[in-house]
Amino acid sequence: MRVLKSVLLVLSTGYIFMFSQNIFFGHVFTLAILSKIGLWLWIAYSLMAFIFLVLVSYFRIKNIWSLFLAGAIFGWIDEGIVVQTAYNMFPLSISFTGLAWHSLITVWIGRYATQKSLLSTDTWSILRLSTTVGFLWFLGYQLVA
Repeated sequence: MRVLKSVLLVLSTGYIFMFSQNIFFGHVFTLAILSKIGLWLWIAYSLMAFIFLVLVSYFRIKNIWSLFLAGAIFGWIDEGIVVQTAYNMFPLSISFTGLAWHSLITVWIGRYATQKSLLSTDTWSILRLSTTVGFLWFLGYQLVA
């Protein structure tokens, strides 16, 4: 049972990370998770999520600033290996994508804030977070379109 929980944690974290990346590019592979490209992306992001979760566990990350740095490491792995945008506007891209996007949006909002609001007894907590994320996602699509 413990192994199943660990696998589900890695796969769900990988899905959250993949979803965040797809928001940035303005299209959603996550809806087509059963397609070949969606499945391979999910596996790739789940492997990066595994590295992220190992960092969180090994360093016993408890505060939000340490989580920010772990998110930056995920962002640097993602942008340097999978997406390969870390080399476009070097050295600015090193700080922007890893710190501004992945640490803030993917990890703080996608993983930390969502988990915190789901575990909260306050019903309005998840509603506020969901509404805010949905509204910001809508604004982002309006800017891209």
